[in-house]
Amino acid sequence: MNLFPRDSLFDFWPLMERRREHSDEAVNSLGMPRIDIVEQQGHYLLSADLPGVKKEDVAITLADGVLRIEARRRQQHQVEDNHFIRKERHEGVFIRNIEVGDGLTVADIDAHFDNGVLSLTLPKLEPKQTVPDRVEVH
Repeated sequence: MNLFPRDSLFDFWPLMERRREHSDEAVNSLGMPRIDIVEQQGHYLLSADLPGVKKEDVAITLADGVLRIEARRRQQHQVEDNHFIRKERHEGVFIRNIEVGDGLTVADIDAHFDNGVLSLTLPKLEPKQTVPDRVEVH
């Protein structure tokens, strides 16, 4: 049942569909690297596309349960007066933050970079069983 008739001022679905269709374009235009995370036996495999990035321009950090992938891509050909007819290739810093939870250390992560693809192997960790502390009421 639709509370608002189609083509009504209050019909937001066409707007939401257009936004969803263009969300991939927005991610690409912002220069955020695309990632895949695959669950495998005993670990996760994370792959990030970083085209045009050199290995020495990739930094991976882990803090407060968040894995941060940061990469810098520099323009290969400098144009003296920056008179671009069209510029679609992102230049600058790419950043992705992935929440991995507590318990993971830098020593647990295996990282490889080959042909513009960053591959990280992250172990599956058993969740810590916490027992809530009880406060005595007087």
